[in-house]
Amino acid sequence: MFGVGANAARLEADRKNQFNLRRAGVLILAADRDAFISNLSALEEKLVELIASTASSSPSSATRAEVFMVIRAMVLQISPVHLAPLWPVVNSELRTAVSSVLPENPQCETYNNPS
Repeated sequence: MFGVGANAARLEADRKNQFNLRRAGVLILAADRDAFISNLSALEEKLVELIASTASSSPSSATRAEVFMVIRAMVLQISPVHLAPLWPVVNSELRTAVSSVLPENPQCETYNNPS
């Protein structure tokens, strides 16, 4: 996406993804425990895709706070045995987030205050 409308398109994609992630988080919390086991691999795949986004991609890293919110909802409503494939991704993401606080880190712009 290049040109004048690139920023507007990226912002629109971010808003749409943020809204959908919020809906998914509420839906996971409202459902019974382990209700989304059959959809877990697709959900994990989408979360990994959104975690890998950068500040200039579409959707951008502005959706990172909502991704963490969905992960928190999954931890609360899904049994730990089913979340085993997700932990390496969460671990590496948390390590990167904590190390991004340093100003000389090249990923300091990837993480904002809400994330």
